Amino acid sequence: MPAALEQLRVKQAIAQIRAAVPNAGIALITVFVGRLHRPAAYQTDRTIVAAARAADPSVIIMDPLAGRWKFARVRDGLHPTAAGSKWIAGQVSQILHGRGVQPVLAMRGAGVVPGGRPKTMICDFGIQVPPVVRALPVIRVPSALR
Repeated sequence: MPAALEQLRVKQAIAQIRAAVPNAGIALITVFVGRLHRPAAYQTDRTIVAAARAADPSVIIMDPLAGRWKFARVRDGLHPTAAGSKWIAGQVSQILHGRGVQPVLAMRGAGVVPGGRPKTMICDFGIQVPPVVRALPVIRVPSALR
C-alpha cells in the first residue's frame, strides 16, 4: 500500500479511538517481517511509527523490527508458532507493564472506578480492510465499555 495511504489509515484509526474513548491509552504493534518483502516491510514500519507519533505522541509503539524480535515461526517464516505467540505475548506484556499498563481482570470489582468504568483495559481488535476501501469502518464501542 502506498505510504500516504498507510499514514492516513493509522491517523484515522487513532482518531476513531480518540473519538470513542478520549482518555484511552493507545498501544500498537507495528510490522512483523518474514522472508519476503523485507525492504517494503521496513518502509511500512517507519511509515506506521511516524504516523502514529504524529497523531498521538503518547501512543505506545511496540516495534518488532526495530526491537529485532526473534520468536519461533511456522514454515512460512512469518507467522508465529504457539511458542512464538507466547513469546510475543510476553514481550507485549513486558512493554505495557513497563509503561504502567495493567490489565483489568474483571469489569466489576477492584478493576472498576466509580460509575462502572474500567481503570485500565487492554483490547485486542483488528479490522481487515480491503485495499479499495477509502475510509476505515466505524469502530463501535460496546456501551459497557464507555
